[in-house]
Amino acid sequence: GQQVYTLENADRPYRVLIEQMQEGAVTLSADGTVLYCNQRFAAIVNTPREAIIGRGVARFFDTMEIGSFNRLLERESGEGVSGEFTLNAPNGDRVPVNISLVDLKVEQRLPRVICGVVTDLTHNRRRSHELAAANERLASEIEERRRAEDSLQLALAAAGMGSWELDLATDTARRSLRHDQIFGHPFLLPTWGLKVALEQFVPEDRDSVAHAFTAAETMGSIDLEARIRRAGDGAIRWVHIKGQTYYAGGKPARIAGVLADVTDRRAVEEQLRQAQKMEAVGQLTGGIAHDFNNLLMIIGGSLVQFWLHSRIEIRDALAVTGDEPPSDEAFVDRILDLIGTGKPAR
Repeated sequence: GQQVYTLENADRPYRVLIEQMQEGAVTLSADGTVLYCNQRFAAIVNTPREAIIGRGVARFFDTMEIGSFNRLLERESGEGVSGEFTLNAPNGDRVPVNISLVDLKVEQRLPRVICGVVTDLTHNRRRSHELAAANERLASEIEERRRAEDSLQLALAAAGMGSWELDLATDTARRSLRHDQIFGHPFLLPTWGLKVALEQFVPEDRDSVAHAFTAAETMGSIDLEARIRRAGDGAIRWVHIKGQTYYAGGKPARIAGVLADVTDRRAVEEQLRQAQKMEAVGQLTGGIAHDFNNLLMIIGGSLVQFWLHSRIEIRDALAVTGDEPPSDEAFVDRILDLIGTGKPAR
């Protein structure tokens, strides 16, 4: 049949909603007396509802904040007002809250009634503090990294080296000033990438440089020396490129490293190699001369022995021709002079 609702039954759903909502709800008189509060508000201030209703709400506020709250109560505008406060519970808990107030429209002859919604900000404040702490740590890490990068750049500059970081997706590179100066540019060029870099190398070395960067995407590093034609004076210079590949999602994302002019070092190394070659030739020549001298000593000794055993036959042969045969001493001196160990020939 037809159902008839009384006024009490009609507002019952709203009462249930107010009681079960996660926000605190209060109804106040113009002087701040609590006419009603839900269970959530009682939990916020950790006080039984029967100890709240009928008493002033001011006792839950700090002395320094009660004035601000009273000024909100005194505003009789149709629009709602709100503010953040700290409520004090009897057990010593301090709960940050946001209180929104609005006048409840009633008949003109009835006293003014204010409805309030109290939102517990404890969780939000905790998150804000955590976020602030995280931001502070991040700022500290950024500052520490900046100082480390400054120190690195200072060390690289002192060593005459430049730094670079190549984004493989966009073919753009971040470089230090010293990097571009090594290539002969007094200032940082507006754009730089692998294509621009390859143009700085001599044509004979470009393919090997391009291959090294391509291989670095899979091998994880690059380390090579190649020749550039320095801008400005056109001088041919040797540079050493060394870097490491960094990955994102298993794919190569960027390559970062250092660059150094090693022309002078290679010149010194070449001089050292030439000196080592000359030393090796000298050692080889000395060995040959020593071996040859030993051979001459053997030959000379054999000749002396031959002379001593055959001098009679030789003298008889010379007698036939009428020549004067040499003495034994003169023959031996001549042999020793030939092998470089005796007296000069007379």
